[in-house]
Amino acid sequence: MLSKLFKTPVNSLYSSMISRAAFSNISKCKTDESITHMVNYYLDEAAEHTDIPKDKMNFYKNCDGIVQINIPLKRENGKFETIKAYRVQHKTHCLPTKGGFIINDQVSREDIQSFAVLNTVRSTTLDLPYGGAKGAICINPKEYTENELELIIRRFTLEAAKKNIIGSSVDVLGTDLGASEREMNWIKDTFATLYGQDDIHAIACVTGKGLNQGGLKGYVESPGYGVYYTLKYMLENKEFLQKTGLTQGLKGKTFVIEGFGSVGYWAAHHLQEAGAILVGVCEHDGQIFNPQGIDASELNNYMKKNKGVKGFPKATEQENVAYSKCDFFIPCFFAQSIYAENADKFQCKVVAEGANLPTTPAAEKILKEKGIEIIPDIITSSGGFLASYFEWIKNINHTQHGAMTRKWEEKSNQQVLETIEGTTGLRLVSKAILDHVEEIKGASERDLVISGIEESFENALIETIETSKKHNVSLRCAAYINALNKLHGHYEQVGITFSK
Repeated sequence: MLSKLFKTPVNSLYSSMISRAAFSNISKCKTDESITHMVNYYLDEAAEHTDIPKDKMNFYKNCDGIVQINIPLKRENGKFETIKAYRVQHKTHCLPTKGGFIINDQVSREDIQSFAVLNTVRSTTLDLPYGGAKGAICINPKEYTENELELIIRRFTLEAAKKNIIGSSVDVLGTDLGASEREMNWIKDTFATLYGQDDIHAIACVTGKGLNQGGLKGYVESPGYGVYYTLKYMLENKEFLQKTGLTQGLKGKTFVIEGFGSVGYWAAHHLQEAGAILVGVCEHDGQIFNPQGIDASELNNYMKKNKGVKGFPKATEQENVAYSKCDFFIPCFFAQSIYAENADKFQCKVVAEGANLPTTPAAEKILKEKGIEIIPDIITSSGGFLASYFEWIKNINHTQHGAMTRKWEEKSNQQVLETIEGTTGLRLVSKAILDHVEEIKGASERDLVISGIEESFENALIETIETSKKHNVSLRCAAYINALNKLHGHYEQVGITFSK
């Protein structure tokens, strides 16, 4: 059972999303490294390699705004409840602020503040025009009916709008733990109904919406694609290959995934297409292993029917799969899954963090001593965050990405082929075939989303690698150094409004 493998604290934000029945025996991890402690540790570590004064660092670590909303609810059973909700804006130097929206009864105000800080670091690392934010409604959604959840979400949206903490130019919410496309559609509909007549960009108040509600093609696979592309890029870097002892390219590389949800599946899908081999999966109901490889699509279809990996016929159920010898371990589920007490057991060569904060600082030191390289969450797990930006841009522009260029590009490519044929006398391909050749067609919205992820990730990785070399620090520390320097540079240029 995964509960024996990962002793994540019961009060951990991410562990609370796991089935209570399946994880009732999770024991508390022997560490006091809370989410807040981890984020502050990484910020302080990075600050040592900057010229930022301590008083400014205190300002950068603290949040600009924290709003608590009390939502009244008369339940279908007649009982009356008051539900707590929060929205935190870390830094408003860039507007709108951007961050996910959690629905979970274990999340604390301190957790939300820390994740808002993390989103500022993420936005700055990827050069997105956002300040970081995060929000939550503190309930267990499984304990409420769909009608009750809709009432809660719509009332939250109303109260947030009254307090001016939601809107396309103010604060943009997104999907997160417990909050899916359905909840984003409710928020969008409520806000647009109330303010759409005055705000032409009203539907851009949230991202992660359904496609018929202004959502984005490629959004669902983007977090997993980000994991894949980060590994692909790093396995072309000679110095990284020397550190890990890996050969160039993904073909033949083995990997284990913890958490085979949307992120884990799409990461595995794209890695397998590139020739990598999925040998193990850790899920809430068990762990499976097959050294010859597990087909990601087959497992995904099996999980949709059976709600777990248990009983999957083409792999063996066994314990400690995460500690198996492999090239990559990819945590895609919850925070603090690698901690001091289990870090020494890992036998992978690379940890690619597909979840937020899966490795504690204490565990990171142990992994470093073992020669295991970490590709940090700040970049690796940011594919969905970046796709949210593309969806926001789509909503602001009121047109689908590529809609005005796709057919022109296709015609232009056909003309190029016809020109070559006319000049050389060669018959390259018949027109009947041309009509069905995807390669000559213009870029679709999904193509542009994937291309945008690759461009942004590549730029972020180049900056991070250069800083890592310059200061002789880890990739994570380098990413934080760059983010802090950019944030500090902004405030040094424009000052802090009305601070004198």
